[in-house]
Amino acid sequence: MCEPLPRNIAQAKKLMSINHVAADLLPVCIGGTPRTIPFYCRSANDSSFDDNEPYLSVLEIEVLRLRDIAESETAQAHPDQIRY
Repeated sequence: MCEPLPRNIAQAKKLMSINHVAADLLPVCIGGTPRTIPFYCRSANDSSFDDNEPYLSVLEIEVLRLRDIAESETAQAHPDQIRY
């Protein structure tokens, strides 16, 4: 599972634990080109990569291609969890 925002990662971990879900949680975004990009944090569900609206803070977020994640050592160690 990929989730770039720390506050959402904490919530996702809590929910995964409550629901007895075992999964790798990566603090990244999925995109077409590996890079680092600014992510503009706002309230609740309003955060985005768009800097045209007022924002509270900026995080530098790593972007990985889904293929790179699927071919990673972690994914290769758990091939039964990777579905295409």
